[in-house]
Amino acid sequence: MTFETAESLADQILSFLSDKLESNYRVAVIVVGPPGSGKSTISEKLCREINSRYNKYLNKSGSRPCLQENLSERVNICEGIPQLDENSLQDLQKGFFNHVQDQEFQPKRFVDKKDDSEVIVGIGGLPNSIRVENVAPAEPLNHDYKIAQIVPMDGFHLSRRHLDHFDDPAEAHRRRGSPPTFDSNNCLQLCKLLAKTCTIKPTLTLKKSAPGSDILFDRISETFSKSVPSIYVPGFDHALKDPSTGQHCVDAFTRIIVLEGLYLLLDEDNWREIYPTFKETHAVIVWKLDLGVDVLEQRVAKRHLDSGLAATLEAGVERFRMNDLINALKIKEHSLAADDIVSISNN
Repeated sequence: MTFETAESLADQILSFLSDKLESNYRVAVIVVGPPGSGKSTISEKLCREINSRYNKYLNKSGSRPCLQENLSERVNICEGIPQLDENSLQDLQKGFFNHVQDQEFQPKRFVDKKDDSEVIVGIGGLPNSIRVENVAPAEPLNHDYKIAQIVPMDGFHLSRRHLDHFDDPAEAHRRRGSPPTFDSNNCLQLCKLLAKTCTIKPTLTLKKSAPGSDILFDRISETFSKSVPSIYVPGFDHALKDPSTGQHCVDAFTRIIVLEGLYLLLDEDNWREIYPTFKETHAVIVWKLDLGVDVLEQRVAKRHLDSGLAATLEAGVERFRMNDLINALKIKEHSLAADDIVSISNN
């Protein structure tokens, strides 16, 4: 196990992207670990560091990237996903609760007639839905380009209304955050969509970089493509304590996706297909965070206290032991193993 800073991890990602730039439009980074391991913090720092470097490059060079018509046709990443029938569409408007515990449910899609985007739903219905738009993204506000984008698993928490429709609603609410209380079906479907975009081959030009310039960032700037669809991903609204659709967007400017979550390596149900899905792209890095239980307990108990989920630190500790610790032990005992999964410390 090694200790890494956000800066050194960013160096590794950019070096990896440089190696893959001729064959992969984007690369994926999977950050997995137990509650309190700092997955979100590390992922956010990574994205900030990489995006800051790229925007500094743009300011220094005085250049602005533009989207090119450099692919022969638009990429249809939704191909193969079944269409939602009329009866199911009506059920969707009522909440889509009939499949809430069906781990084998295959996500379905429908066209939103308001903007012709494709909406993909799993067992969680619209709150956990994914939206795909074949429209080129607009220039970012204040020219703040985000070539690295975080994609958290939190947006696939089933809504509280969906938990109400479990066979044992009380247990589902008590164990919210355990694997069955996620829309793992649509989380896997998102990973399949993102993996498809990783395998798009950029069109590189023979233009030479100016002396002293950043060759990788030069190449990134000249290979943004209008043909790459935008994917809107659900997030989690902590004020509402429920998922929120379209909170994150992976668009044509995104060249690095940082997926973070508890169960992304879990060897159960739909979760076990996520790592192999990205492995097939030959464009994925996997970092697994390992910390001692005492450190996790201290961090998570304080987080529960600060967020109002626990009235005292002692109550936060009890909440950790009754729920978070169970989830942490599950991923420790039932995670996929592979030679390219690197353990890092976040003490």
